[in-house]
Amino acid sequence: MIDHLDIEASGRPRLTKTRTIGRTYAFIIGAVLCVVLIGISSSDWGFPREELPFGEIARARGRTATGVKFYLYSDLDWMSMTCNDGVLVDELVKPQRDGFPFKHTDDYWFLKAALHHPWRVSDPEEADLFVVPALLNFPMEQISFSRRQCCVGDLCNAELFRYTDTMLAQSPWFKRYGGKDHVAVCSHYGCPGQLALWRNIQACNTISFEENSMRGDRCRIATTYVGRACVGAPSEHGNSTAIARQDTFVMVASMHPERPSFRQRGEFCEWAKSASRVGPYNVSQCGPGPQCPAVAQAQFGFHIRGDTLGSNRLMDYILSGTVPVFTDERQYDILLPFVPWRNLSVLINARDKDEFLDAVGRVVPQYETVKATLDFFAPLLRWETPAPFEQYMQLFQFFRHGTSEVEVAGDLIAISALCVHQPDPVAGR
Repeated sequence: MIDHLDIEASGRPRLTKTRTIGRTYAFIIGAVLCVVLIGISSSDWGFPREELPFGEIARARGRTATGVKFYLYSDLDWMSMTCNDGVLVDELVKPQRDGFPFKHTDDYWFLKAALHHPWRVSDPEEADLFVVPALLNFPMEQISFSRRQCCVGDLCNAELFRYTDTMLAQSPWFKRYGGKDHVAVCSHYGCPGQLALWRNIQACNTISFEENSMRGDRCRIATTYVGRACVGAPSEHGNSTAIARQDTFVMVASMHPERPSFRQRGEFCEWAKSASRVGPYNVSQCGPGPQCPAVAQAQFGFHIRGDTLGSNRLMDYILSGTVPVFTDERQYDILLPFVPWRNLSVLINARDKDEFLDAVGRVVPQYETVKATLDFFAPLLRWETPAPFEQYMQLFQFFRHGTSEVEVAGDLIAISALCVHQPDPVAGR
């Protein structure tokens, strides 16, 4: 990670090299500016029009972005998928629509970016990578939880996994390197078990559920989940009139006191009631309830494990401009490596109320510095833009070409460090 951050006179964060997290910071500034130039409203939740300048990644910085030439298989129209008795996938991904967990729609946004991206090539001979266009999170949700159907034509649920696996087996481009230059998305919590049944899909590099690791000489890079900003969030992310952040802490979450893995949520909410002892701090909401506007009105949001270490709540905080409070060091390990997580968050790893209150007194004064970093990097986590797609494709390209080390801010970093952490066992939904 990058350990230290300065704020320039202009207000822009300046990263000071003490320790680094991976190859992609050379690409980050341009991608951020690309998103800013596109200027998408988060309340719109639409995808950028094809004519918008996706290729203008870094020209504002006088830097040319390194494109990743990729070929997209197109023998099945995955965007015609319907679920839940005929609802088109384009409707299911709308955040206000019930019927599918929005946090698991990264496969949809990844494919949408690929379909319209200028890095796409029509000749597979020219491709550095091959994108498998399968929307696997949708049938995975039905298989593991909802017990309904997602279909493309007559193919439904497990048949879509079988189709994808067979398609790869028959592809000469897949056979050429055994899938090492192929990328797929299967990031639902049920995917690790399901992919064990399909050896060809498993032979691809994948965007995965809470995992940065090597499996069978293939790279698994963690998904971020797909987040939702509060419509009333400050204008830098919500594109609405800025509102005052009148509260110090917030956490909108189910508590499940009957589950041992949720115990920390109850403890932090109880300890937070005493935050006023160490300063003018308060908690707006800590427990179940509507996410907005509570999240957008708070400076900090507690990011506390539930069934697993991760949560889409982290992305909701960031996209709403709320600084996340990590509560376990291991939560950093399951995050994708192209964002400096420690610089846009704070850590309170407390075992009792006294430790918690002591940490509150230390982290709250860091708010302005951390918030500036969060605002700078948040656009990279907006799946309705091409930014996440581009970052992942860069990472997979480095792995594909067997790059052993790359230069980042003057340091040589081992590329193998991108895929080193083992996944946390999934305890349930």
